[in-house]
Amino acid sequence: MIDDGTDPVIAGGLFTYQVRVDNNALDAAVNTRLRLTVPAGATFVSASPASQNCAPVSATVVECALGTLGANGSDARTISMTWRSAIPGLTSVSATAQVFADNDDNSGNNTETENTTVNPGGNLSLVMTGSPGAVSTGSTVTYSLVGANAGPNPVANMAITFNLPPTSTYVGFSGAGWICSASGGTVSCTRVGPYAAGAQAPGLSIITTAGALSGSITSSATVSSGAGGIADPDVSDNSATVSTAIVTTGADLRMVSKTSLSGSPVATGASVIFRLSARNFGPQSAENVVLTDTLPTGWTVLGASGANWACSIAGQTVSCSRASMAVGAADDVDVTVRVPASVSSGGATFTNTASVSATTTDPITSNNSASVAVTVLASGADLSIGKDKQPYGEVIFGGPLRSVISVTNGGPLTATGPLRVVDLLSNETYVSFSGTGWSCSISGAAVVCDHPNASGLSVGSSLPPLTINTAGGSSIGKATNTACTGGSVPSGIGGVPASPPAQGDPDPANDCATAATAVVAALTSADLAVSSVVASTPLGGDKRVSSAESSVTMTALVANLGPSVATGTRIEFYHTNHIAGRTGVSTPTVLVGDSSGASNGSSATFSCEREEHRTLCVQTGGEFRPGDFVTLRSTVSRPMTVFSEGSAQFIVNVSNTQESDSVASNNSRADTFLIEQQIDVEVTGKTSTPSAIQSGDSSTYVISFRNKGSE
Repeated sequence: MIDDGTDPVIAGGLFTYQVRVDNNALDAAVNTRLRLTVPAGATFVSASPASQNCAPVSATVVECALGTLGANGSDARTISMTWRSAIPGLTSVSATAQVFADNDDNSGNNTETENTTVNPGGNLSLVMTGSPGAVSTGSTVTYSLVGANAGPNPVANMAITFNLPPTSTYVGFSGAGWICSASGGTVSCTRVGPYAAGAQAPGLSIITTAGALSGSITSSATVSSGAGGIADPDVSDNSATVSTAIVTTGADLRMVSKTSLSGSPVATGASVIFRLSARNFGPQSAENVVLTDTLPTGWTVLGASGANWACSIAGQTVSCSRASMAVGAADDVDVTVRVPASVSSGGATFTNTASVSATTTDPITSNNSASVAVTVLASGADLSIGKDKQPYGEVIFGGPLRSVISVTNGGPLTATGPLRVVDLLSNETYVSFSGTGWSCSISGAAVVCDHPNASGLSVGSSLPPLTINTAGGSSIGKATNTACTGGSVPSGIGGVPASPPAQGDPDPANDCATAATAVVAALTSADLAVSSVVASTPLGGDKRVSSAESSVTMTALVANLGPSVATGTRIEFYHTNHIAGRTGVSTPTVLVGDSSGASNGSSATFSCEREEHRTLCVQTGGEFRPGDFVTLRSTVSRPMTVFSEGSAQFIVNVSNTQESDSVASNNSRADTFLIEQQIDVEVTGKTSTPSAIQSGDSSTYVISFRNKGSE
């Protein structure tokens, strides 16, 4: 007999088979063996009792050597075998038990099968650390939490509950996609998934202030799949605790920051002010405090000062001291230095570190230093150029080309005076230009464009984009153009001079950029088009989501009108005028085939990913052939809070990252639908003042009501 005990079981969890073996014959059974076979996806854990000699012989088979089994049912054996379900639910596993003996004369009752239902399960786990490991009262403790799903089923959402130590105060949180709220001593955080088997959520940091006066503080946290989530087969790894020691003696000195008030980058030979911010976090006053700052080689110290500090300079080192520093004292030191007069081409980055110490015991020395990096560039305005040429792949003879050129100032000084871009063409001809403030003319094979730059170009800023329109040449090959700015011009363009900024351009290496497009006789082109976008409601299929309806479904049809196959199709759709990021937006189903959605042998495959209200479906393989269609279907469920006039839209865009698209006007389509808000007004009370009146007197009635609707 075989019995699976608890049924159903949770995917990823343990389940046990109880197998009973009897010998009902008149003679003892010699060399008795038991074999239990389970399907792939279940992992053997253990068997008992040990006296029955059970051991796995393969990933799916366990055999037990039972020896001699007494006659007439006098020697029944019961064996327990524990397995872990490793396959996703919802499914069913079937186990078969077989018994053998050398002298068994009736094998008809030697086999029995048991079916076990496996429900979906996701094994969540949580790891938590706290930093620093020891703090003084009132200091900050940051807890880092990472939740993961070992599967085997995906988990839709992840929720973390963090319990503050009784004396601590919640400060805030950080973590991509996490949403947290605090109530009392509990911080509740959620993040929308899904999380596949083996996936972990982005890290979550919870920041607190330690309030205990002595001993240690302990925090705890638990991860779950949230309300209505999937079952967890093993909750032993769902919780974590962290203890942090409270320092009761000494002075926790910290160099909380070192900053450059002059920013970065700076020009060679310029003066820079560093601000050093040392603080005492206690719990005691710090005695004989010394702040030290050693400047990099080639830098010159010009001076150092700060309230309540006495500073001296010895070569590259600044030393500032004070007899004592009270807890919470906020006195900064400013150090003025001169950077080197010259650096290598492209500039150099220097890192400067300052530290603080005292004769009073410091329980945490890992926070006593801080650094700042400053990039030094040769004096001038380092112009650089960027170029984007379209189409990226091919263009037919005489076909349109477009180059978008940017000019950026990398500093360290503001660029003043007129600026020029010279674009040298090859196997293409100039057509026109556009760009605010720009003026262009043609000089042989070069397009010369000038900008007055009347207001000056500050560090990190760019001139308005310059667009140069050209046509593909008449020769098969590359249409190549090289654009230069600053103090450089393309070679071979004759007498067109450069026009660098008045401050000079110290690094010509980034002044030029080249881009090319292949010119061909016939273009490889796939005209992708959004054939239709239809919004439909469940009741009647109209375009109005009535108060009685809870959803609206978009169906989009994207076609390849040819003449070539498409291998880089990207389909984007999004919805407007309801709150973005609603979990009620479904990831679309994608069908590739004919216009009705039926399969037609197309090899194209797609993968979709949702980002808040935007969904992107990307072709991951195969060929999207001329005449093929992609059908997408997605549903948006209430709540749908409307921002204006009750209307919303489904918008679908298609593009191609591999082949060119000869017709851009059919790459986008939208459908509009209306949303009625769900409103349920309920009268909650009625009072009369006074409660009793005589004929002819006045009475005031107060009627209370509320809206029970979802929006």
